[in-house]
Amino acid sequence: MVSSFATEVPWSKCDPEWADMTTCYVRGSRASQEGNSSWGNRSIGSNSTNPETASLQYWERHVLHLSSGIDNVGPIKWDLALCLLFSWVVVVLCLVKGIKTSGKVVYFAATFPYVILFILLVTGLLQEGSLTGILYFITPTWEKLLDIQVWQAAAGQMFFSLSVSMGGLIMYSSYNDFRNNVYRDALVVSVLDTLTSIISGMVAFSILGAMAHDLQVPIEQVVKEGPGLAFVAYPEALLRLPVPQLWSVLFFLMLFVLGLDSEFALLENVLTSISDEITVLRNHKLAFCISIAVLCYLVGLSCVTYVSKSTDLLSALPVFFQERRRETIRRT
Repeated sequence: MVSSFATEVPWSKCDPEWADMTTCYVRGSRASQEGNSSWGNRSIGSNSTNPETASLQYWERHVLHLSSGIDNVGPIKWDLALCLLFSWVVVVLCLVKGIKTSGKVVYFAATFPYVILFILLVTGLLQEGSLTGILYFITPTWEKLLDIQVWQAAAGQMFFSLSVSMGGLIMYSSYNDFRNNVYRDALVVSVLDTLTSIISGMVAFSILGAMAHDLQVPIEQVVKEGPGLAFVAYPEALLRLPVPQLWSVLFFLMLFVLGLDSEFALLENVLTSISDEITVLRNHKLAFCISIAVLCYLVGLSCVTYVSKSTDLLSALPVFFQERRRETIRRT
């Protein structure tokens, strides 16, 4: 979000300061940053040199600064550490008086993302090729119902988006009046969650459809699935809009507010649960909240070092231990 305030959005070009100029290219351009090779209209993976978009390399090489593996942690990235500190300060300020302050902040945190979503939806629908993306999104692929991974992803989305069995809903409901209509609340939350998923999906695929139209490639080849959709595909897609700095700031601000909204529930859940067991902490709400936040920040510093190339830590650990074992055997 901070980088979006620059006069030229950093990921709109290949900067030698962070880009690999032999593989970096700007999608849709007629020439690579080095010269005359027209990588702009090629789909991902169609070149033997494995070209990567400028937005991807900016995310991996500049923002995350990926390391060679989990055994090479590297130093703490001061810019990410400051962002993490700022986030925790905001969380503490919003929870300093418990549910009284967080409840008021959530009114803004829960509604602001909808405003940005609708703005992005209208803007995305105005792009040429967006209808193709919407049709791709709403057209069912029935054979996918036989894929267990689809059901696994659906269950994961349900547990994550509705906070099922995570304690947040129970914690918030404990502040309700005893005769509050919980059935109505559960129905409203479930329906709104489904509608939000549909709207956000239409926003994503309208922009992906426009990108696919520009590149003349199938939609499934535009971007990779996973976190890259939010931190690679969207920033790159926003470059196609007028005044990309404005849209980038609004988009990342929406992500930040969504993160705060989730963090309020997670931290308040911990504070409320512990305070219910150790009642004396209720009289020291501010000190208790700050102490937990400081502890979480210190633990979080391990996540703002040079990140491993592997996005799945659990899958990387066996490889790491196998390498250590082989080295021990060699030394023996």
